[in-house]
Amino acid sequence: MPVPIAGVQPYAPAVPKPSLQTIVVNDIAGCYSDQGRGPVVVLLASPFARVALYRPLIEALSADFRVIAVEMPGCGCAARLRQAWTFDAYARWVETFLERLDLENVLLIGHSYTGAVAIKLGTGASPRIGGIVLADTVGATGPRSILAVLVGCAMCVPLEIRFVLRGVPHLTYNLLRHSRNFLVQFWRAVRADVRDDAPRVHAGVMLAWGALDFVMPISGARRLEALIPDASTFVSQRGSHDWLIERPEEFARALRMRLSTLNPTTIV
Repeated sequence: MPVPIAGVQPYAPAVPKPSLQTIVVNDIAGCYSDQGRGPVVVLLASPFARVALYRPLIEALSADFRVIAVEMPGCGCAARLRQAWTFDAYARWVETFLERLDLENVLLIGHSYTGAVAIKLGTGASPRIGGIVLADTVGATGPRSILAVLVGCAMCVPLEIRFVLRGVPHLTYNLLRHSRNFLVQFWRAVRADVRDDAPRVHAGVMLAWGALDFVMPISGARRLEALIPDASTFVSQRGSHDWLIERPEEFARALRMRLSTLNPTTIV
């Protein structure tokens, strides 16, 4: 039972907790949930979170989409990694994951860290990627400092208190189970730079950003909008870094409105 907080309505999910399946791709195990029917959306969970943390978003999207949410290696219940992966290594694993499930023309959602992975996938002109949503992705304005990111995280806490309360156990789990990968990926997220790859993305792109994101500020969306051909932008005026989880219905509405731009061959 959620603990009531003054002024905050506890999130009461209407769907069961996502049930995770294990899949071995290139001899490395990952986990995923598969829920809903319709056009396929593949949600790449941040390596600092878990699929369960995206439960509100999965619920909101599964009314219109088949939502496949992925815990990649080095995260959650997926395999531990002997060496921390690069964005390119994660992109190769996801590409093979899509092949294993025989998925084509998917809408790929990358959030924060995994936005950089989605961009890497988009540069490969894969027929399996029909469109990409980049939600508050890392690296949009180039490398940042650890101090700037930590201060930004602190500033976002009051704006996404439900996310923080639900997220701390998942973050702690990943830190304890995948310690080396967690710390290296945090460093890579801070120092990421996707500006060279962004103009080479072939799929349609929707930029989905929180106006109050102090971790990866809204200037990142403006920068990517200038770099990615025909990218469209949606800004949540009250959203912060994790607004797609904190404000899932708003994110789902924005995605439905821009579906034809992202992927003209897939209409709900």
